[in-house]
Amino acid sequence: MEIYFITRKMSKTFNSERSLVKEYGVLASKIAQRLSELKAASNLSLISHLPPPRLHQLEGQRKSQYAVDLNGSMRLIFTPADEPLPVVSDGGIDKARVTEILVIGVENYHG
Repeated sequence: MEIYFITRKMSKTFNSERSLVKEYGVLASKIAQRLSELKAASNLSLISHLPPPRLHQLEGQRKSQYAVDLNGSMRLIFTPADEPLPVVSDGGIDKARVTEILVIGVENYHG
């Protein structure tokens, strides 16, 4: 899968092990692991919805976003970047046809 980042700074941080450790500390290895899993998958449907990655679609105002677990409450947040978005008849996104993602950030969106 192709992975893009929302900013140039984020791209530089996520593509450098040293910068990743400096920015995220102990989370750096999990972030690198999840990015590696996402890159290795040919499409989003190949990422497990079960732990440890636990791919899940967010709700509410973030309905177009997805997340994978990093640790207890921290998540790697991204959105499908394919144009046009591959939708299914019920209006949802066809994860089997998502081959590009845009990483938005790492956060604890639980409050």
